[in-house]
Amino acid sequence: MKRFLKLTIFLLAVLCWQNADAQLRPEIKALRDSIASHNILESIALGEGGDPSIVYQYFKKLKNKATDDELRILIKDCNAVVRGYTFLAFLHNGSNDMFPILLEMIYDTATVETQESCRIGEEQVGSYCLFKAGYRNSLWYLNTNQTAIIDSILIFDKNIKSYQKNNLLRRLTPDKKYYTRIREIADEERNPSAIIALARYKNENDIEIIKTFFDDKENEYYAVYAAREFPDTAFYPYLVSIFERLWANDKYDYQLSHILCQALAKYPTKQTCKLFNRIKRIKLNYKDDDDDGIFKYETWGVCMLAAFIKYPNPIFEPIKQSINFDFEDEEGKLFIEDEIQSAIDRTP
Repeated sequence: MKRFLKLTIFLLAVLCWQNADAQLRPEIKALRDSIASHNILESIALGEGGDPSIVYQYFKKLKNKATDDELRILIKDCNAVVRGYTFLAFLHNGSNDMFPILLEMIYDTATVETQESCRIGEEQVGSYCLFKAGYRNSLWYLNTNQTAIIDSILIFDKNIKSYQKNNLLRRLTPDKKYYTRIREIADEERNPSAIIALARYKNENDIEIIKTFFDDKENEYYAVYAAREFPDTAFYPYLVSIFERLWANDKYDYQLSHILCQALAKYPTKQTCKLFNRIKRIKLNYKDDDDDGIFKYETWGVCMLAAFIKYPNPIFEPIKQSINFDFEDEEGKLFIEDEIQSAIDRTP
C-alpha cells in the first residue's frame, strides 16, 4: 500500500510538472533547464579572481525575459536551485509579490550547494532567500513590520530549523511575547542558540537550563555566550574551568577564547584579575625566538583587550595597560588592531 501511494504521488508530481512545463515558452524552459543542470546557487563572480559565473548569466536572462506568470510557475519548480534563482528574480525585479513569496519560501527546507565569491557551502533554500532579502541585515527589501513577521514565524514554527533561525536567536533582544517559546526551544528542543536569547531575560528560573549546556563541549561556546549575557555567579565555576583548560592547551580555540574573555570580563573580581594577569607571565618568560610564547601572548592579548574595551571596568585597567605588542612594522600594528576590533564586533 505504501509503495503504491509513493508511486501515485510521484506520478502526480510528474504530471503536474509536465503541465507547468507546457506553460513556459521554449526560451524560458531552456534557461530553466540550464540552471537546473548546473544545480549550484552562485553569485555573480567567483573565486579570488572574480571569474564570471555562467549560471548567474542564465539567471540574469531569466530575470529579464520571464513573465510574472512564468516566474510563478518556476517558484514551484521541482529543482531547488531553480526555485532559489526564481526568488532572486522576484527580488531584483521589485515585484509586489516578493514578500508573500518570501513567506512561502521560508518553509523550503531543501538543501542546495552555494558559492558566494570564494565561499562554498550548503544552505536551505528558505534560509538562502532570507539572506538575499537582507533579513535582519538591511532594510533595502524588508521593512521593520515585515522583519517582525518573519521573526515570529521562525520562532514559533517548530518545523523550521535553519541557520537564519539560529542567527535570529543569537541576536534577539528580550520580548515578553517570545519568552515561553524561547524557553521551550532551549529546554525541550535543545537548541544551543536559544540559551543565548533565554539568558538575556536574566530569569533565575532559567539558570539550571543554561547550566546543562556546559556539560557538552560542542555547546560550550553557546553556554559561555549565555553567561556573558547573564553573568550569574552560578556560571562562574564553569568559566574558570574552561579558562584553565584552554590556557593549558597548546591548540588555540579562537572563537571560544574570545567569548570566554568577554564573559569573564562581566565578573570583575580579584579571581578574574588573577586569571587575566597570567598574560604578564608569558611576556616575562618568552624570548625573542620563542614563537610559541609570542603566539600565545598575542592571541590571548587580543582576546583580553577586546574584552576590556567591550566591557570596561577600572579593576582591569592595570592589566589592559600592561598588554603591549612588539610590532615589527606598521602593518603588524594594523593587523592586531583589526583583530581586536573584529573580536569586538563579532559577538553583538
